[in-house]
Amino acid sequence: SVVLGAAGGQLHAFEPRQLSCLLWGLATLRLRPPPGWMDAAAECALALARGKRFSPQGLAVCLWAAASLSSEATRHDADPGLGTSADVDAAAGGGAGAWRASSTWVA
Repeated sequence: SVVLGAAGGQLHAFEPRQLSCLLWGLATLRLRPPPGWMDAAAECALALARGKRFSPQGLAVCLWAAASLSSEATRHDADPGLGTSADVDAAAGGGAGAWRASSTWVA
């Protein structure tokens, strides 16, 4: 996706609300970004959370989006060249692994 490509290179510059809105939009549309993109988003969210920059609502939205994007209910990949969500999961060793594997990013 052009939007994900453009946003991916700028994630580090996103404010907490921008990141949470982007993740909310992806989860609402049930579009799973490529694994590397999700890892970058998780790193940015972690940095924002550690800096205590998230509002409670923003943090809740990010967590909801991460759970939604990592669930089996997410059926559509944002990049049609990636194949199915199962293919993305396999390629990433579990899909949005950074979200699931690093639950400490909220602490």
